[in-house]
Formats: sequence, structure tokens, C-alpha cells
Amino acid sequence: VLEKEILSSKIINTIKKVDRSLIKTVKIFDLFEGTEIGDNNKALAVEVTIQSDQKTLNDDELERLSSSIIKNVQESCNAKLRP
Repeated sequence: VLEKEILSSKIINTIKKVDRSLIKTVKIFDLFEGTEIGDNNKALAVEVTIQSDQKTLNDDELERLSSSIIKNVQESCNAKLRP
């Protein structure tokens, strides 16, 4: 959940910057706006394709990358995970 005026492109670029070699694609696939999340807010659903060209990533590596993506989006865009 983030403020409506934050552009989707900012979210996409913020995610890509976390690891340009592993993050292959970032797509917004859903947008929700409604009073349930606040009149000036929107909720975006994002699909991130993560793939190494050298090896199979293990669960710990994927978890660290996912956590880093969430942290960077929260800090850069003042976003929150929707409960």
C-alpha cells in the first residue's frame, strides 16, 4: 500500500536496483484503490521474476533477496505490505 501519486515506474525501478543480475522482470499485475486502504492510497500487486544465470538459487538466497526488495520499496516509496 502506498500513496496514489507514487508512480508504478518508481516501484519497478526500485525493485530492479536491488539486484540487476538476478531480477529479470518486474510487472505490476493488479491495482486496488478503495476506502478500505485510505482515500489517498493504492495497493499494487507485483510479479518479480528472479533467475540466476550461474546456479540454482536456494531458499535462503531467495528469502534474502525478497526481504531486500520489500525493505527497499518500503524505504524508497514509503510503502507498506498489505495485511
